[in-house]
Amino acid sequence: MGSSASKNNQKEQKQQKKQLKKGGGDDKFDQKIHRTDKDFEMENNTVRLKDKHGAFIAFYAPWCGYCHQLAPSWNEYAKLMEGSSFHFLAVDCTDKDCQKVASALDIQGYPTIMFVDPKTQQVIPAVHKDGTPMDRSKEGMNHFLKEKNVL
Repeated sequence: MGSSASKNNQKEQKQQKKQLKKGGGDDKFDQKIHRTDKDFEMENNTVRLKDKHGAFIAFYAPWCGYCHQLAPSWNEYAKLMEGSSFHFLAVDCTDKDCQKVASALDIQGYPTIMFVDPKTQQVIPAVHKDGTPMDRSKEGMNHFLKEKNVL
């Protein structure tokens, strides 16, 4: 039974890769918001964004269906926040120029949303004080930012 689920997952990934090759960019993260390993400092089990602002970062894989669903709203948020001190960024975990930061943060599933503390630039999981993951809706993100005293 497990091998059947694995075969279905592989088949789904192949179909998603084919759809990516066909084009249509509405379900892709905007290139302007991409970051790579060079945009981060990594030392002593701490990862910091070199930019001096707060952010949400979507760590994603191009073949991931959930990432394709997230990309349009993520790009919209990024445009809305242009010129502000808080950003919406993206990291392609399959890109060889992004693998050090993804590994340092132990990214294992896609998309994974991380939070950059605006005071320290430290990249941390986007989870509430009680350990529950942040809701990815506008309301959920606003609630999370209020809890972190960003809004």
